[in-house]
Amino acid sequence: MAEEREGVKSLGKALNILECVADGPDGAGVSEVSARLGINKASVSKMLSTLATHRFVRKDPQTRRYRLGYRLVELSAHLIESIDLRAEARPHLKALERTINEVINLAVYHNGEVIYVDKFEGTKSLRLHSRIGGRASLTCTSVGKVLLAFLPEPERRYLMDAAVPERRTRLSVATWEELAGQFAEIRKQGYALDLEENMEGVVCVGAPIFDYSGKVVGAVSVSCPTVRGDMTRLLELKDRLLEACTRISADCGYYAAER
Repeated sequence: MAEEREGVKSLGKALNILECVADGPDGAGVSEVSARLGINKASVSKMLSTLATHRFVRKDPQTRRYRLGYRLVELSAHLIESIDLRAEARPHLKALERTINEVINLAVYHNGEVIYVDKFEGTKSLRLHSRIGGRASLTCTSVGKVLLAFLPEPERRYLMDAAVPERRTRLSVATWEELAGQFAEIRKQGYALDLEENMEGVVCVGAPIFDYSGKVVGAVSVSCPTVRGDMTRLLELKDRLLEACTRISADCGYYAAER
C-alpha cells in the first residue's frame, strides 16, 4: 500500500513537471522547475529524462531547456478523433430532461444546414416537428440562431448573402438586419430565444456547446408551450440549459468551461 501511495505521488510530481514545462513559452530548465515546484534538482532531472525517453518532452541541446514533446500531439489527435458529441451530451441531457421534463433537442451545423442529432421528449404532451436527422431552420429556431451566431464571420456572411430569412410564423424575424443584432446579443449573453418564431404556441431557448479549441460544435434547445409558462419560465429553463451545456463543453475538452 505504501508503494502504491509512493507511485501515485511520483506520478503527480511528473504531471506537475509536465505542466510546468508547458507553462513557459520557451519551456523550462531543471533549476526553474525545481524552484517552482519545490522538488530537488536530482528528482526533477530524472523525471524529465524519463519523460523525454517517452517523447512527452524534448530537450534543447543548446539551451538545455525542456519543451513539450510530440507524443502529446499524437495523443491529442487520438482524443480529438474519439470525441462523439452525441455520446458526450447524452447523459447530461437525460439528466436535464429528468429535471425540467420538457422537450430537448441537440443539433449540429453541417454544410449550411442545422441537423438534429438527438432528442428527448419528456413526459408531457408537447410534440414538435423536430426529429433526429431532420433539418432545423437557421433563423427561426434557437439552435439555428446559436449556430449561425457563432459561425466565423465570412461563412455567416456567405449564408446571409445567399438567402432571405425563413418565415415560419407571423412572429418570425423578417430581415437580416434584425437578426444580425440578435446574433451580437447571442454571442454576448450565451443563449438564443425562439419566441413562437418556428411554431406558434411554442417558445424555446438554445445554448452552444464548445470543443477543446473554443469552437462551437453544437447547440441544445429546450422547448415549452406558452400555455405552460411565460418568459419567467423560459429564463428558468435557460439557467438549467446553460449549466448542462457547460458540463458538455467541459467533457468535449473546453477548458474555460472547467473554470
